[in-house]
Amino acid sequence: MKLRIKLNGYVLFAAGCALLAFPGIVIRRESGSSDDLLEMIAIALILAGQLLRVSARGYKSEHSYSGNHLVQGGPYSLVRHPMYLGIILIGCGVVLFVLQPWTLLIFAAGFLFRYRALFNNEEKALARKFGNEYEDYCRRVPRLIPRLSVLAGAGISSYLPLRLSWFIREMPSILGILALGIVIESWEEIYLHGPRYLMMSLAHFDVILCAFFLIVFFLARHYERTTDKSNY
Repeated sequence: MKLRIKLNGYVLFAAGCALLAFPGIVIRRESGSSDDLLEMIAIALILAGQLLRVSARGYKSEHSYSGNHLVQGGPYSLVRHPMYLGIILIGCGVVLFVLQPWTLLIFAAGFLFRYRALFNNEEKALARKFGNEYEDYCRRVPRLIPRLSVLAGAGISSYLPLRLSWFIREMPSILGILALGIVIESWEEIYLHGPRYLMMSLAHFDVILCAFFLIVFFLARHYERTTDKSNY
């Protein structure tokens, strides 16, 4: 078993033990409009992270030519590690959805401890392989936090290219996280407010999910049209 998978398993085990040992401290049990807002933000972060991760993985597989080309377009024009940024967004969303907001600090510290060495090793390998081209890329594109000027100056379709085939390939993990969120939300709402409030909360979730799939279809259609035109 790979060391990375083992470490992830240990982290998940430790997090589960903390939840079981201190549920009243770490699990969020507030109610009201502020709680609904936090849940919507959490779902949006999870879906945005999934979208970025799918786009980055698919774009890299299509444009890296088996690792012989330095990918600098699409999500890699936004940050140098878009897949890791996607993981951060997903993690922050899950934390906000289930736990107290202050636990985001623990998540951030754990992420830096877990992935900092991976960042450094990957960048050293790319620098050895691509030399000055990679150094120039590093000067232009930030490592993990996008520049606001880039976000404001470019349309979402320019840095989030997407094919439906990429999205479908990642559907099991996407549906798994969403299903886990629905189960946790259902348990919390029934426990705190009863089944009636649960239906209202699930309706909000459905609206966000529909908007997410509309964005996916828009991005996929736009990218496929753009790609088809460039091939002629």
